[in-house]
Amino acid sequence: GSGEYLIAERSPDKIVLKARHVFKSAKKAPEIVEMLVPTAKNSSPLKLMMQGGVDLAIKTSLDVDAEFLEMVKPAGMRQRKLPAFRMNFAVLNPFRPPFSDPELRRSFRDAFQERLRSDPLFSPDTRVDASFIPKGAMGYTRMPSTKSRKPVMSHAGETVTVFLNKKAANLLKKKRVFGTILSQAVVDALELHGLKLNVVDPYSVDYWGRMQKGEYDLLLHSSVISAENPFESLRTLFMRGKFEGLPVTSGDIGANIEKADASSDPAQRRELAEKINRAIFEEAAIVTYAHSGLVYLFNPQVDLSRCSMFLSPIEFRAVSWAPRQGEK
Repeated sequence: GSGEYLIAERSPDKIVLKARHVFKSAKKAPEIVEMLVPTAKNSSPLKLMMQGGVDLAIKTSLDVDAEFLEMVKPAGMRQRKLPAFRMNFAVLNPFRPPFSDPELRRSFRDAFQERLRSDPLFSPDTRVDASFIPKGAMGYTRMPSTKSRKPVMSHAGETVTVFLNKKAANLLKKKRVFGTILSQAVVDALELHGLKLNVVDPYSVDYWGRMQKGEYDLLLHSSVISAENPFESLRTLFMRGKFEGLPVTSGDIGANIEKADASSDPAQRRELAEKINRAIFEEAAIVTYAHSGLVYLFNPQVDLSRCSMFLSPIEFRAVSWAPRQGEK
C-alpha cells in the first residue's frame, strides 16, 4: 500500500502492522502496531485495558459511561472525546406491514424513546434526542415531546422481523451494558403494541443483502454527518434508491435536498435542513434516540497532539510514542 504501515501478520485475534518508513516526519511513530481483537474465552477489550495491556483504544461515547471510566482508571488510561456527530437510530421498514402504518411507527417511536428516557442506567450518561441531525450541526431542531400516548393496537398479534444481536438481546443478563439496555427498550416498545418478535442475529445472516431487499421490519443502525454541510450525507443516506439507503416514503426530503444543493443562500439552506430534519421525525421510519462520538482512550506514553481526531481509521504515523518503563 501507499501508507506508512503494511500488514506484517494477521490472525483471528491480532493484526500486526509494521512501519515502512516512507514519511520522514513520522520520527516518533511506533515501529510496530498490534491491533488486538480478543477472541479467547473470558477475554475482552475492557479486561485488556484494566490489565494495562492496551496503549490505545477507540470506543463510542455510548459505551464509555462513568462506570466504564472507573473500571479503567487503575490502568491510567486518559481520554479524548470527539464531537457527537454520529446519529444512532432504529430503522422501521415503511414499505411492508405492519410498519407501513405511519401511526404505528409514530406510536413505536414515542414508546421506544420514553422507555430509554425512563431507564436509570441509560439516562445519566446519554441524553435521548429525537432529532436526526445532531446538535451543533446545520438543521438541528429540538423535536416535540414524545411522551407515550396510548399505544396503537391495530396490529397486535402480527409478527415483526427484528435484527438484534442475540447476545445483546439476552435480557436475563445480570450485567446490563448499553447493548442490552437498547435491546430491552426495543423489545418492550414492540410488546407494548402487542407485536410478536422474530429476532434475527445480523451476524448470522446476509445483513446488508437482506437490508437492501427490505427483508426486515426493524433494525438498529448509525451514521455520521458533516456539521457544516449535512446535505451531502443526507443525499447519500436518503437518495440511493428504495432499499439502497435509508427508507423514506415522503418525496419532500429528496426535493428539499435538491433545493439545498441548488442554493447558495446560507439562511435558505439552514431552513431546508430543518425542514428535512422535521420530515424525518414526522415520518418516523427513522427513529433517532441518541447522538454519539468516538472516544480515544490512551495511556500516558501515547501523544495524540499531532493526530487528526477526525480521520477514520486513525493515522498511526501521527501518533508519537514513548516506550514504557523498561522497554526500548
